[in-house]
Amino acid sequence: MKRTKVFISTFLFMIVFNIAAFAGTSYSASKYFTQDGVQYSNQAKITAGGGYVQGTVTINRHGGTAASANTIGAQAKVYKSTGALLALTGQLYNKVNVTWFSISTNNRAVKEACYCEGTTYVKKAGVSFSYGTNRTSTLKATSYQDIMRIKGFTSDTEGRTYGSILGIAEEIDYPDFIKVVGASDLKGYVKREDLITAMQKTVRSAIPVYNGLGESIIDSFVIEMGVIETDKSQLN
Repeated sequence: MKRTKVFISTFLFMIVFNIAAFAGTSYSASKYFTQDGVQYSNQAKITAGGGYVQGTVTINRHGGTAASANTIGAQAKVYKSTGALLALTGQLYNKVNVTWFSISTNNRAVKEACYCEGTTYVKKAGVSFSYGTNRTSTLKATSYQDIMRIKGFTSDTEGRTYGSILGIAEEIDYPDFIKVVGASDLKGYVKREDLITAMQKTVRSAIPVYNGLGESIIDSFVIEMGVIETDKSQLN
């Protein structure tokens, strides 16, 4: 059986396949403005997936010169499509000299479609000048159930999901049990939490492979320094 290596980022907790994840992202149109002879731009972004949304607002200083500490800032807000505020950040400023500054809300679980917009700030002599961003388009966070349907995941009588993670970049979107081929070439499943825990380690880890959903252990699945040894066909 042909074997291949699939590289994993132990810091981002994602398996790298050149296929887009189910999380969606929308950017607002950039807005340009000038303050004291310096050109700036700002932009809002919303990311939705796995039943969660997150908003981000970024300010850029153009011209190649970095902004001094505590002179550019941003605040991000996420709204439901109804206009109700879902999440927001504080009004924060850069702590070091930078050419851009970005701030993001916490991930929020939501069923409704949402959008992001915010405000950026340029401070001079202790006075802040504010510039609002354009609004992103509205995105609906793909629910866990939607992901299961889109990817063809199935579930048992207890609601536990299982299937392949090919094309699933974010660990939040993984099913409960993931198809693999073990070190002894036996086909089975590893538990989602076992895989994610092993991906955080910088030493060799072997996690159990089950013949069913948490039934008998039949093999082991090796992760070593961010590299998984597996038959990629089992991730299809």
